[in-house]
Amino acid sequence: KLPGYLIRKPSGSAADVLAKGQWEKGRWTVELSRKLNTGHADDTAFESTRRYGMAISLQDQSGDMDKASPVIQLSFDKK
Repeated sequence: KLPGYLIRKPSGSAADVLAKGQWEKGRWTVELSRKLNTGHADDTAFESTRRYGMAISLQDQSGDMDKASPVIQLSFDKK
C-alpha cells in the first residue's frame, strides 16, 4: 500500500505562506501570513500601500479542484 499524500514540511518557496483554517458554524475562517517580500522570484513582492486581487483555493483531498473563492482584494493594515 502507498499513501495518497505524503506529509512533510515544505521547503523553499513552498514554505513561504503559513496558514491556519477553522470551520465553525458552516463557515471557514482562514488566516494567512507571509513576508511582504519573500526573496523568491516566483512570489509577488507586496507593497503595503497597494491592493492586490487574489483568490483562495482550499483543497480537502476529495479530488474536487474547483473550490475557489471569487476574486477578493488583499490590503494591509496600517499600524
